[in-house]
Amino acid sequence: MDDNKFRQIINISQDCVFWKDKERRFEGVNQAFLDFYGFKSDAILIGRTDEDMGWHSDPVPFMQDELRVLAGERTYKVAGKCEIRGRERDIIASKSPMYENGKVTGLIGSFRDVTDVVKHDLLTAANTVYTRE
Repeated sequence: MDDNKFRQIINISQDCVFWKDKERRFEGVNQAFLDFYGFKSDAILIGRTDEDMGWHSDPVPFMQDELRVLAGERTYKVAGKCEIRGRERDIIASKSPMYENGKVTGLIGSFRDVTDVVKHDLLTAANTVYTRE
C-alpha cells in the first residue's frame, strides 16, 4: 500500500493513532491525534518520546506497556491518564508490535478519550440509591 492510501485510511479513524520506533520515539500520528493535542503538524513530536512531551503525571506504566509491546506482546484497552492543555484526561489505549522481516521494528497504538464516560459513570454511581430489598 502506498503512503497516500495509508494516510487516507488512518486519518478517517476517530481514535488517536500513533506509531513509534524501537526506542519509543514517535514516527507519525493521525489527524485525530493532532486534533486531540491541538497540534498543526506532527513535526513537534517526531523523534520524541511520551516522557519528552510530558503528557503523563506517571509515565512509568506507559513506558512498561511499550517495552512489553516491543518484546512482542500486545495491550488492549489499558486505562490511563494524560495531560492535555493543562487538564488531566482519562484514556484507554491499545498497542501492538510492528514487524518487518519477522523482527519487531516499533509499535503502533491508538487511544480514545473516555473522560466524559468515566465522569458519567461516577455521577451515576453517586446518585444511585441502594435499598435492602
